[in-house]
Amino acid sequence: KGERAFQMDIIQRIYSDDGNGDGRLTSQAFNVIPVIEGLTGTGRSERLDGTRAAILLGGPGLSLIGSSRKQVEAAFEAVNDKMEEGFGKPLRDTAPVDDGDIVALMNEHANGDPVCRYLMNTLLPAAYQVQSAVEASEARRAAAELALAVHRYRLANGELPNTTDLLVPNFLKSIPLDVITGKPLHYRVVDGKPLIYSVGGNGIDDGGMPAISPNSSGQDLMPIRVHLQHAFGDPVHDTVDGDCILWPEQKTTNGN
Repeated sequence: KGERAFQMDIIQRIYSDDGNGDGRLTSQAFNVIPVIEGLTGTGRSERLDGTRAAILLGGPGLSLIGSSRKQVEAAFEAVNDKMEEGFGKPLRDTAPVDDGDIVALMNEHANGDPVCRYLMNTLLPAAYQVQSAVEASEARRAAAELALAVHRYRLANGELPNTTDLLVPNFLKSIPLDVITGKPLHYRVVDGKPLIYSVGGNGIDDGGMPAISPNSSGQDLMPIRVHLQHAFGDPVHDTVDGDCILWPEQKTTNGN
């Protein structure tokens, strides 16, 4: 919803409004382009230079021959709707949304309009990254729910539970699920403290041993991304061992 609102906000800033929700491109578009690229981190990519030039050089002509405001909004809604179709199931049950299919759909709905195509290319998030972020957030939410139940058990009993079985039904209706396997999250008591974790990229319970990303010196905090790369045969991640520690929350070496 936030992405859609942001997209519609940009559109209303650069298209006129005829009172019926339609309108044409205005000169404000030429001022907004640098702002859009700054907000989205697009930068001066060679991939977009041709489209950018067409927008800047097209001048008033583009407002006459390009898509109307309603057409641009409809194009965004169509692509967003297609992306959301793939978010209805956990990634463990389906392949990720194919960004190549999304690009083809963007081209189809842009209908040759360089402004519409540029806006979609700049403002629409990568479907795969959205899926990964959603699943990673769900993993953290599930871990927080389990951690709160553990804390409530300790307040009531003066000690940590040895297993999550002790939490049901008084503190939880059921144990939150690991987004990777669909089975209950893993829990252990280590040095007198609770440890909650997902099985991580290799799909195997490594006993709560933190997984180290091959691309950094810190733990990979996107377990689903690593899992997918493993499941779909990424040779780099096929050798990643270890689990994704979800509670207590881990920090990467740069402090994020």
